[in-house]
Amino acid sequence: MRRLVLSVLICVLALTICDVTWTSAAQALPQGREVPPDPAVEAMRKHAEKERNEQRQSDLKRDTDELYKLASELKKSVDSSNEHVLSVEVIRKAEAIEKLAKSVRTKMKADGYGSTIRSE
Repeated sequence: MRRLVLSVLICVLALTICDVTWTSAAQALPQGREVPPDPAVEAMRKHAEKERNEQRQSDLKRDTDELYKLASELKKSVDSSNEHVLSVEVIRKAEAIEKLAKSVRTKMKADGYGSTIRSE
């Protein structure tokens, strides 16, 4: 029993000493110093951001072309119908337009894309 108590006390003492050592070592490190950014990493980050923006722009162009096509088809369908008939095709086109418009809006609000927009 004495050995167990003695072992526990030694462990507690050792842990306390280690904690003090680690705490003082951590406090000895310089605070507030930032490592200067690596120019190669910064160039790669900018290149990746540019590629993402170009891809997003391409996707937006493709989606808005599709949106225009669907809206034109919807207008033709509505013009050819009368006030008593609403076809399922018209409803499906309207839903597709809504979904595509939401996708376009989401892409326009995406992180990083707005950072290149200048506000005056």
